[in-house]
Amino acid sequence: FGPTYPDNQRDEVAAVLSRVQANPRPELRPVVVGVTAEPRQVFAFDLAADKLLWTQPAAITTAPIAAGSYVITPEATRVTIRDLETGEVRFEVASEGMGLIGADGDDHVTAIVLSTGGSMGARSKLMIIRDGNLVHSESIDKPLGGPAVLGGLVFVPWNRIYLSVLETSGKEVARVRIRDDVASQALVRDNSVFFGSAGIFRFDEKVTAGGREGATYYRSQRKGKLPANPDFLASSSDPSPAAESAVHRVSLAWSPATSTAGSGDRLMLADDNLYLSFYRQIYALDPNGEGVRWVHQTANDAVGIKALADTVLIVDEAGDLTVLDGQGRVRSSSNLGVKPVVARFRVDRLSSGAASLDVPPPLSTQLFEAAVNPDTRLVPVRTMAVTMLAALEDDSATAALIEICQDLSTPERVLKMACVELSRRTNGSEAVIEALGRQANYLTKTKAPPVGPLAEAALKTGDARAVPHLVAHLRDPETPAEELAPLLLALKGLADASGSQPIADFVRLYHADAQDERMQEALLVGLQTLVKLQGAEAASVLEPISNDALGEPAVRAEASRLLATLIPDEPEAPVAGVSETKDPEEPAPVPEGPPERLTHAHLKKALKPVEEKLGLCIRNDPKRPLTARLTLVIDGNSGDVLAVQTLPESVKACVEPLILSVPFPTTKYGRRETITYTLTR
Repeated sequence: FGPTYPDNQRDEVAAVLSRVQANPRPELRPVVVGVTAEPRQVFAFDLAADKLLWTQPAAITTAPIAAGSYVITPEATRVTIRDLETGEVRFEVASEGMGLIGADGDDHVTAIVLSTGGSMGARSKLMIIRDGNLVHSESIDKPLGGPAVLGGLVFVPWNRIYLSVLETSGKEVARVRIRDDVASQALVRDNSVFFGSAGIFRFDEKVTAGGREGATYYRSQRKGKLPANPDFLASSSDPSPAAESAVHRVSLAWSPATSTAGSGDRLMLADDNLYLSFYRQIYALDPNGEGVRWVHQTANDAVGIKALADTVLIVDEAGDLTVLDGQGRVRSSSNLGVKPVVARFRVDRLSSGAASLDVPPPLSTQLFEAAVNPDTRLVPVRTMAVTMLAALEDDSATAALIEICQDLSTPERVLKMACVELSRRTNGSEAVIEALGRQANYLTKTKAPPVGPLAEAALKTGDARAVPHLVAHLRDPETPAEELAPLLLALKGLADASGSQPIADFVRLYHADAQDERMQEALLVGLQTLVKLQGAEAASVLEPISNDALGEPAVRAEASRLLATLIPDEPEAPVAGVSETKDPEEPAPVPEGPPERLTHAHLKKALKPVEEKLGLCIRNDPKRPLTARLTLVIDGNSGDVLAVQTLPESVKACVEPLILSVPFPTTKYGRRETITYTLTR
């Protein structure tokens, strides 16, 4: 680990590869090792023989590791090295404040790394056991990562950018320096060494390139963050997590594979699956997109997971071992005979039973069941399940979103996401119409559907069959106020004349009762919808509302504004005996001066440059209003905006700077004016 050893030397890498090819890794006994709850014990289970090998009392602090012929167990102030066959202690080493970073081994050589983690001031220790003897122990003032053993050689990541290859004596025989990633952990799969952190390099003849370009490298292109953002490979900079840590219950599992399709080898993940284990839900994810292949749920928290080619092994806290195939079908199940709080696998391949003959339910059903799991710890991953459900185009996904959105016992984060995604649906019209046809009924214990999101979905599908159902909900006094505005917007967009009379009845009935902003928003949208559906005939409704002294001021103002748009300006009557033909020598008209007062048209023209940004303010607001009402106080002398009020108030922080950034016209008499204006999405 000295500073002067040359790196990325092709002849040295070639020599290492030659030794590895001449000494392939023998197939090791497949085992599970772990820690039980109180009384605290360490255990080993033989996967091939399906039997518990042993349990031993131990004050173990974090997860043990099976490496070669040993089980490495961190215990209080020491690290104990136990015989894999019997659990008997073979070596004990003082931990000196360091944690177990990693260990690996074959039938002759075992390497163990302890480290304080971090970068500055890090301390580490490397121990190498060969044929039962501790042949090398070295303390280093540098951070070391988890080692790998192959071909009688030890591969050790260190100082974040290096991978050194050592003889069992500790002599360095090759070194690789990388960029574009971190050298944190090394591992062996199919007689090859892989190392990295966010992605993996394969140790081959191309590794001397030192970067992603030129080397054999893979990194998942999964879009967006996963819940809890688990590491692709464990970070050697972090302290070893406690045995009960959630790190062991929220993790990623994968297995490297090589594709020979096209020109040259290409690294990928086995079965093209990246597995997310989140307490009691396992997701097989598309590693290079946003999709999901399948979801499996366990009865208890998963405390250990291992991915192989076409195989996924899961151990839960009840000790149940489940083996799935790459399509999520159960191959076998058994029980370890202990109840672990954490478990780790050491297995390269496993012979297991044939896949279950049971046909898995459709993916939409799997995601729905994951989304409605009542465990509140799963809220982040349940929310992810909803977004994945929304990505499916089949009608059953729409029905599932409706079911989640209408269940008020669902945690708010999951419920809100389901309703948002439902409002965006452009298919599943039958499910939408069926749900809208249901109304709350105390006697039959029927619950009202989520009218607002359903109305938005009906508008996007353009299904006019929704109109009578929307009208029925508009007339129902039990329909929540927050559902009314999207309902009315849907009626406006569907433009069915049969909705005009119910809307007229609605605005007449409630125009003086808009005491909260949600009802006020609904009334404003109702007036606008009525004008679209009835045109000039709407004046008979607008006029009495605009003149009602008891009406809500904002509603009266909107009625007046809309009424003005319906009444065209009357042309001036011609003067008797005067020809309307202009004298060709008549001088050009003098431009008009400032207006006597500001109108809606003046505001619309002034706000034109920021119109798109104002729409974004509404669309991005957490309350998701359909419109926003502005009340502006403008100085007629200077055109300066003296005050800005918004309804809802939540959009003010976004809207106000935009309003203040544009000039408004002055007025003839320079009076201070208060004027309202409605913004839409």
